[in-house]
Amino acid sequence: MSYAENEVAEEVTDDAPAWVKEGTESDDLAIAGEDVSQAEAMSNEDYIEPAKGVTFEITKALIDTFTPRDKDTWMKRSLKLYVAVDKSGVDGKGRYARKVFFPRILVQVNRDDYDFTKDWYKPKSGGAWGEYNELLTALGFPNNPAPTNDAAFRKSLIGRKFVADISKDKRQAYDADKGKYVKIDGEYENHLRNLKPVKLAAAPEATEAAVA
Repeated sequence: MSYAENEVAEEVTDDAPAWVKEGTESDDLAIAGEDVSQAEAMSNEDYIEPAKGVTFEITKALIDTFTPRDKDTWMKRSLKLYVAVDKSGVDGKGRYARKVFFPRILVQVNRDDYDFTKDWYKPKSGGAWGEYNELLTALGFPNNPAPTNDAAFRKSLIGRKFVADISKDKRQAYDADKGKYVKIDGEYENHLRNLKPVKLAAAPEATEAAVA
């Protein structure tokens, strides 16, 4: 466990209420020892080493809508997933089991109010939709057309599993002077790549219509 730098423990004085001091100097509580030999201390760097072929389970699925600061209408919508490493871990032995990742996958853009005519955003073949196509394929859903991404669809994702590789990449931040995202030396973050189906995964229920 780590603490923020501005959090300082307060000294207990004689003026403190009785419940603060009760039992703090001596008691007969015995805490049984557990096997902590595989535990690792947390650090401020929330990333792990790369790994391939890791099984993940979706535990929550939400829609994240982005509206530019100076605009009144939304610009992009992403599927925000909470995915946990399966009990087998990243190494088949439980390492990092249940660690949660939060991938965001683009699912819709507002073509009425913004210019999305670049090849990257072509409805059928644009690279912007590659991750969504990978996810749908990995979970066994159709991609032509993609399912209606409504509350029922997102609820149906919970509990489903897929396999992916974990990469460790330099963290990027927006540089206002350069007008683009730049990589930050010495800072890293994980991304999920190459989503694939889990063998013998249950067939998903049929869905309809595509995300606009």
